[in-house]
Amino acid sequence: MTNQAQALNVNITSRFWTRYLNMTVENALPYQWRALNDEVPVDVPEGAAWGENGSQFSHSLRNLRIAAGREEGVFSGQPFQDTDVSKWLEAASYALRRKNAGLNVDELEAHVNEAIELFEGAQDEDGYLDTKFELDLPAEKRFKGLRWSHELYTMGHFIEAAVAHYEVTGSKRALDIAERVANCIGHNFGDGEGQVHGPDGHPEIELALARLYEATGERRWLDLAAWFIRVRGTDPEFFDEQDAAGGPQFYTDLHMPLKYFVQDEPILDKQHAEGHAVRLLYLAAAVSKVGRLLNDQKMLDTVCGPTSSSTACTSPAPLAPARSANPLALTMICRTTWCMERPAHPSPCCSTASP
Repeated sequence: MTNQAQALNVNITSRFWTRYLNMTVENALPYQWRALNDEVPVDVPEGAAWGENGSQFSHSLRNLRIAAGREEGVFSGQPFQDTDVSKWLEAASYALRRKNAGLNVDELEAHVNEAIELFEGAQDEDGYLDTKFELDLPAEKRFKGLRWSHELYTMGHFIEAAVAHYEVTGSKRALDIAERVANCIGHNFGDGEGQVHGPDGHPEIELALARLYEATGERRWLDLAAWFIRVRGTDPEFFDEQDAAGGPQFYTDLHMPLKYFVQDEPILDKQHAEGHAVRLLYLAAAVSKVGRLLNDQKMLDTVCGPTSSSTACTSPAPLAPARSANPLALTMICRTTWCMERPAHPSPCCSTASP
């Protein structure tokens, strides 16, 4: 049983939180499903289109149906459009536990199963799973434009959803899909000849693979997560070289520095937390989790600060954010990742004192 699965055994009885948990099951998740299914328009602010050309509809489930051969049509939306369904699937899977509190989750469970069926149908034989590339681009373009393609980010979110579903239901249907995804990634990435020797422009797969390891016990997924952490920033020219080689281009009007992608230097050598907030925090959470699982002191020191310090949780870690940010942000990630998962085993890099 994973640490997250153990946490699922906690029964929340607070009237305050029960109200919001029930609201999530009865209102929020059903509404989101309808939005993902293009049954309701979404009020998108001007200039921040959800899909293409200012569309007020998601097209996320429709993309999966097309890729699964259930509908005719073309891909619509952002390169990472599939993640809207994966994130919904993760939340909905955890919400199925409200059945134990007496809620009727039959309709929600039916939608969860439908989403898994769509992902299963959309997956290529080699395990690849990303409808943007499956519907819009030739196979030889896969993993060739990683600066902005979000391929591993997209697959990582499905892996996390599959782990959540397995933890709650015990069913391996989604988990089997996730392992095929991970096999595809492991085949294509690494230090071997013909493999891709660099990371995705948007960290997430690192955390997903670590969670897949926890769910399956397969050490190769943890080793692959560690590889992605260690390879990031080792070749600052990686994205430019992919672009020069004819890799697919996205967001060509955006010219972001390598720090934005946390790709300017090896993450374990960094002394300051700089970059796009979401990317940086996904990566820091992964470094903390993988560091704990591997007992890798350098990883733990990177996000938590030197363990020799008696004030590790109150002094800035090597990845302490810049002056404009909360200097304890990444230390809190270490605390959360470790202490919530291992309450009986205090973190070697964070004390139990309040920050």
